[in-house]
Amino acid sequence: IPMIIFAGHDYGCGSARDWAAKCLLPLGVSAVIAQSFDPAHRANLASMGVLPLQFLLGQNVETFSITGMEDFTIKLPQLLTPNQKVEVSINSGLVFQVELRLDSYLEIGYFCHRGIINYGLARAV
Repeated sequence: IPMIIFAGHDYGCGSARDWAAKCLLPLGVSAVIAQSFDPAHRANLASMGVLPLQFLLGQNVETFSITGMEDFTIKLPQLLTPNQKVEVSINSGLVFQVELRLDSYLEIGYFCHRGIINYGLARAV
């Protein structure tokens, strides 16, 4: 069951950012929606195939009364571009937008291949 982590400001701040990003996908976490990211951790998430998404300015879990019991759908367009807006819908019928925090086409490549290792292998073949 894919999971989403919801976080506040400066998600991923600390000395173990790289290890924290490496463990999420194997644990079933497919995306992180945060108010803001530590820049290095956001890049690590992208390179590990975890989707970093950011609430729009002034929004957070309280804005949408998210409790953690909801089912979410993240609607990614077929053609991803850095920092585009992405739609998130909740099974309650609520729909909101977040910012895709894949900040370059290289990071989009990492995500689409489910991580930097798969990306490298695909390019080598």
